[in-house]
Amino acid sequence: MQGHYFIAYQLISLGILILAAIFGGRICRFFKINEEIGQLLGGLAVGPYFLNLFNYSNFYYQQSFESFKFVAFALLSLIAFSIGEELHLKRIAKAGATPIIIAITQALITWLIIFIFFQFLDFTLLDSLIIAVLGISTAPAAIFILLRKYNVEGQLKSLLTNVLVLCDIIEILLFAVFLEIKIMLYV
Repeated sequence: MQGHYFIAYQLISLGILILAAIFGGRICRFFKINEEIGQLLGGLAVGPYFLNLFNYSNFYYQQSFESFKFVAFALLSLIAFSIGEELHLKRIAKAGATPIIIAITQALITWLIIFIFFQFLDFTLLDSLIIAVLGISTAPAAIFILLRKYNVEGQLKSLLTNVLVLCDIIEILLFAVFLEIKIMLYV
């Protein structure tokens, strides 16, 4: 496929993905379910890997998504930058070991449950590892909005922010490692 046609195909593929995520989020919001779940399900529904389960294998569609690998690392960089704004080592040291223990426990249990689930669904080992790592991530924006809405202050706010930051750091590090392993093995 020629370069300018492939770029157009990439943009169409990305547009379909974004529209499906928005539509999935709206459906879930209508049924009073978390909007992020709908966005994920909408994106999965039109993703090339999910469509391959139903023998719909459009080579160009899948290839256009494969070429977006750099986007994952760009988004990870943006997330890491925003986490850096909230990461205060003095605040974490003042809170003690509690947020570290909570973050590691939450990340490990969540990761194990999701990993085992996707292994039962016959996903490859690396795909299960990557999907499970994505499950570790929290939605800090939603939690900060709730903290602000209910005027939560003091130790609870400090503990929650530290746990969120640490969970996101764990998720970013593991995601980058597993994704890089997958890229090295399959390129």
